[in-house]
Amino acid sequence: MAKATRCRTTSARAREARRRSRRDADHDPRRVNPELRIEWFEELFARVRVEYPDVDLHSLSVSEIVGLSTIENLPVRDVLNA
Repeated sequence: MAKATRCRTTSARAREARRRSRRDADHDPRRVNPELRIEWFEELFARVRVEYPDVDLHSLSVSEIVGLSTIENLPVRDVLNA
């Protein structure tokens, strides 16, 4: 019986994820939160490196890098080197 309950819960989660996906379908992936400046990302990645030194970070999408470049008024190369 527990297995059936777990399946129902998983199905409910899947339905919720699909509902959210449809709701957010018009979301522009190039948008970046302008309140999260490049320093916030630098600090976050530094903390991750300290906590998990063996992890190879691949953290930002191309659209996020371009978005940060626009927000910070920096060339993309400078954002990548930050």
